[in-house]
Amino acid sequence: MQITFLGTGTSQGVPVIGCTHEVCLSKDSRDQRMRTAAAISLENHQYIIDCGPDFRQQMIQNDIRDIDGILLTHHHADHTAGIDDVRPFSLKY
Repeated sequence: MQITFLGTGTSQGVPVIGCTHEVCLSKDSRDQRMRTAAAISLENHQYIIDCGPDFRQQMIQNDIRDIDGILLTHHHADHTAGIDDVRPFSLKY
């Protein structure tokens, strides 16, 4: 099993819009974090935990081209707002 953290930021991501905290202003790449999500690879299957507003970007950045399922941990926008971007996985271009 392999777990890839796709995002470890807050519900607004990091940096937060308009934030003047030192972390938000940091140039360190570790302070540029998308909303929380993960990918689990297990026996040639790929599962995603949560698909928030950063879902499309997370899939592209991690070269995830196929998924077998999505676990939504709860119904808040930062965990579900990317659901429309799941469609390409069923179209198989």
